[in-house]
Amino acid sequence: MWGVSVAFDAEAELDRVTAELVVLRWQWVPDRTQLDTALASLDGPQRVELLKAAVRRMPVLRMAPGGTGRRDGTAVYALAGRLYAKRLPLTEDDLCALLTGARHDCGHGVDTRAPFDLARDWQRRHGYSAAIGVAIRVFVANLPKATSIQLREVLRSAAILEVLEREPPARADDTVWAARLRHYLSGLSGAERRSWERIVLAMSASERMEVPRTWLAPAAEEVERLGGAQMLTRLREWWPDPRPDQVVRLERSGGQLLKHLIWLLDLLPPGGTDLVVRLVDASYRPIQHPIAVLKPSAAYLERTGSDPAALARVRARLAAAG
Repeated sequence: MWGVSVAFDAEAELDRVTAELVVLRWQWVPDRTQLDTALASLDGPQRVELLKAAVRRMPVLRMAPGGTGRRDGTAVYALAGRLYAKRLPLTEDDLCALLTGARHDCGHGVDTRAPFDLARDWQRRHGYSAAIGVAIRVFVANLPKATSIQLREVLRSAAILEVLEREPPARADDTVWAARLRHYLSGLSGAERRSWERIVLAMSASERMEVPRTWLAPAAEEVERLGGAQMLTRLREWWPDPRPDQVVRLERSGGQLLKHLIWLLDLLPPGGTDLVVRLVDASYRPIQHPIAVLKPSAAYLERTGSDPAALARVRARLAAAG
């Protein structure tokens, strides 16, 4: 079993490694060889402790005189980036510490999405963790307000995982479809709950409109495990049911969630056409033409050939949306 020696002092080791790097000649940041040389004497658990120490120190260095322009601050930042890229023996507690300890000045750094990606990957291997879910909320709350492509992807991906949390948010809004989905999922237990957790954990927020294999394979495994008929029954319970005087509210990555569930219909027994048709004529917020829902709906109707009239209507909406 991996274990960190009691005598290992991560803060002192960070001082040593940083000092070793600072005396080297580098124009912008230490290169990979210099970083790996400085880390060569440390085993896996020690590197984990060093990474946590670096994450704790980075906000302090940013506030110090000279800020991010300080050479020792640049070295610590480079160390954290290199350690994030390595295969470290991270535990649930380690990931929670990295998520809650992270602070950012902008949305472009190497540490902007690394803690989240590592936490999601860990859950994909080991199963959903409520503790990590709470830590991700803290991580998101501490992200900067500035927007970047990288930052937007993290926020949307984190919102997808919110539907797995069992505790209601401080301000519950059951008119948001993702909030209702979270309520439905919280009522499941045992093997069925774990199957839906794995399906959600495998999802990724993106602009792509073709089902990714990285999601399709795990989803197919869960369909085999639970049975397609049972899953189709659940989707009928959870599906948006828009009425003339209502809209489907897609905040909190509702569009991303619904897109994946439309793809899921292809893995289930025939009979999902009416669910897709419900989406064709619906009104949506926060966008008038939610491409993330309408494009996969059109693709489903085209593949199945089940409702030509609905297909024509959704194509017309997509054409109007440009």
